[in-house]
Amino acid sequence: MNGLDPNQLQAMIVSVMWPFARLSGFMLIAPIFGQRSLPTPVRLLMAFGLAVIIAPLIDSPPAPDMLGLVAVWQLALQMAVGMALGLVMRITFAIVEAAGEFIGLQMGLAFASFFSEDTGTNTQVLSRLLGMLAMLLFLAFNGHLLVLEILVGHFHDIPLDLARLGSPGLENLLLWSASLFSAGLLLALPLVASLLAINLAMGVLNRSAPQLSVFSIGFPLTLLLGIAMLWLMMPGMTDWLSLLFRQALSALQAVHAGMGSGL
Repeated sequence: MNGLDPNQLQAMIVSVMWPFARLSGFMLIAPIFGQRSLPTPVRLLMAFGLAVIIAPLIDSPPAPDMLGLVAVWQLALQMAVGMALGLVMRITFAIVEAAGEFIGLQMGLAFASFFSEDTGTNTQVLSRLLGMLAMLLFLAFNGHLLVLEILVGHFHDIPLDLARLGSPGLENLLLWSASLFSAGLLLALPLVASLLAINLAMGVLNRSAPQLSVFSIGFPLTLLLGIAMLWLMMPGMTDWLSLLFRQALSALQAVHAGMGSGL
């Protein structure tokens, strides 16, 4: 039985290594796939399994010297592409969490926070609640499968033998990140505007009746009305999140295609 030629072995390793580097970069950053509660070896194992499946379906570049600078540069580029795509999904869920921050601040729940292992910082309760709701809806819409379909289907758009990252992809990533504050505020706007009107009414009441202790009734009233309005917002939030996920998938496709353009 003839042994495997060293050049063939190196070509096989490269054909799996490049997709693995790109997929591992995505799964280390993207939400759901990149949750810190999920052990890193498990995430890397998922990326390696997908790379083994994808490798025969794509055209592999010539095998470079595995110890040379060219191979190191290619690995860095593939990791950067995967991280950029994962950042698109991370920004999507950050939009929902930012809306929770705005709502919690207006309701007076800014002090109600706990340490989150996913972010490594203190997170407000409402921000965590809306983030979990968005994640569950994303799974219910099979968004994770659509993301994997985009990643696998666009390996032909971004060649594995990259020389540099395409500037259109980076521009699309920056444009999507710029919508973080505006989209989060748009989601929280109905509740924030209503609570602001209630606070203005309490201020007028305090001026007209100074003997009434507004501070003793203002906080519980704002909190109760905020919870009631948040409950009324929940049914309509599903449609808004569905629109947000469609925009996120479009942004993911734009960034993915732009990364390989002009190369």
